[in-house]
Amino acid sequence: DDTSTALAPGLSGSSTMPWSKEKDFREKLSKLSESQQSIQTLSHWVAFHKANAAHAANVWADEAQRAADPHRQLLLVYLANDVMQNSRRKGTPCADAFASQMATVLPAAHAAATPTVRAKLERLLSIWEERAVMPAPQVAEVRAALGGEGPPPASAPAVPPDSQQAAGLQAGAQQKRPRPADDAGAGGGGGGGGGGGSTVPLLQALERLTDDSSLDVVAAERDKVDVVAIERGEAAPAEVAAATSLLAGQRKRLATELEQRRQLILALAAACEAQHACCAKLQASAGEAEALVARIEAWQGA
Repeated sequence: DDTSTALAPGLSGSSTMPWSKEKDFREKLSKLSESQQSIQTLSHWVAFHKANAAHAANVWADEAQRAADPHRQLLLVYLANDVMQNSRRKGTPCADAFASQMATVLPAAHAAATPTVRAKLERLLSIWEERAVMPAPQVAEVRAALGGEGPPPASAPAVPPDSQQAAGLQAGAQQKRPRPADDAGAGGGGGGGGGGGSTVPLLQALERLTDDSSLDVVAAERDKVDVVAIERGEAAPAEVAAATSLLAGQRKRLATELEQRRQLILALAAACEAQHACCAKLQASAGEAEALVARIEAWQGA
């Protein structure tokens, strides 16, 4: 079947030639879920096919405009958010390709959305402006189409409900991070006396490993190695040496990252245990306070 479509409004300069991966991309979009893993996996797939960023953005925009459910539209915008922010950090063309669609996609999604979803869309737009993910003129154009004159309050979450704890990870290093005491409070342990400890080092470690994941880089590098030619003895000695060196370097890099992630898992487990202990102490203290209140009320009634 020919699944290619006409260019969605707002995408200029794109080729009208068919894209061989369009059907695959539409199928992947249909299976996209709200989990952080699902969003990041498809985002990496788009990044891997960055040579066809304009085509991918066009297909994404078409699917977003076809979606009847506002929450589905929001999910697709979350995907674009991950694609654009990672692309902007790495200097790939995906950010510009997807940003060029927002003047069409975001107003339509905003108009059909509930107040809660609208707040999340507006918050995303503000994040793109703060981190220069989209050029200021494009942000102004989209904001005007939404009928707003300025960014909304920062209270609206800009990540899927089941992944709010990973907001800083998906977005990368934030330009306006909360004070360490705020981060510690968000972790449930408080800044001192509660025994929970600060979550800042863990969040920073998670951000670093998320930003520097080796998987997409390794996949792109391996795609350049002609293993079949090497196995057949058709590759030049220099090509064999280069491939061997590349794979040895990848093995070392992956082993290092694997160990870092294992250590992080242990640190997270320890942090979770500390938070459970802190919660138990808080619950006990709350119970004591409740008992004291009951005693005082009994004394007053006597």
